[in-house]
Amino acid sequence: MSGPSNAELMQSMLAMMSQQQEMMKKKAEATTLKDLHLDAVKAPQYGGQVQESFALYKEQVQKNFTVRRVNWKCATMVSTIIPTIGSMLVGTAAEWFVWSRSTIMTVDELFFHLEQEFVPVDLQIRLRDQLRNLDQAQCRDLGYFVNRFRQLMIPIRNMSDVDSIF
Repeated sequence: MSGPSNAELMQSMLAMMSQQQEMMKKKAEATTLKDLHLDAVKAPQYGGQVQESFALYKEQVQKNFTVRRVNWKCATMVSTIIPTIGSMLVGTAAEWFVWSRSTIMTVDELFFHLEQEFVPVDLQIRLRDQLRNLDQAQCRDLGYFVNRFRQLMIPIRNMSDVDSIF
């Protein structure tokens, strides 16, 4: 009786090593996800105030569901996702949601109606006016001025369409 050849032994060793590497990868991924403690991730909140950024809230909601691996745009999940997003609303926005909930059928509709209700049509003009009125002399130091400038610049979008009206 002859034993397995060197080539056969080498082949079986390579197969075992490949399987072990695959198992180690799967274990590392599982450990990484387990260690995230996603229950501790705080859900974003939006109150519908002018000083709050609706775009930032929307982005944070999307990321919140993505991190939790929830297919939040799935039609079968709508009956769960819309109330979940509604629970992230506070103050005036939460009151609006209570009264408007029955007319909202999709997540996109919810975001569309929220934006229509709480983001002023002239927000870009208001932001530009605030930027124009920003004066370094009114700020306590240069750092505060730069921070305020950034806060105003981030939400400002291309104003060429609005400018063409005036």
